[in-house]
Amino acid sequence: MQGCCRTLVHLCKHWDIVKSRRKRKLVEETLELMSTGRGPYSSHKPSCSK
Repeated sequence: MQGCCRTLVHLCKHWDIVKSRRKRKLVEETLELMSTGRGPYSSHKPSCSK
């Protein structure tokens, strides 16, 4: 059973890393859109679909 718990912990940590990378990518896209000088920010479609 020890291996199962270790795998679960590893999976949770990996998922946290994936989420943080995705959030960082969305922030970069938003900042890029806002910095182009095209007026006020308006919501955009994410770079990847669900």
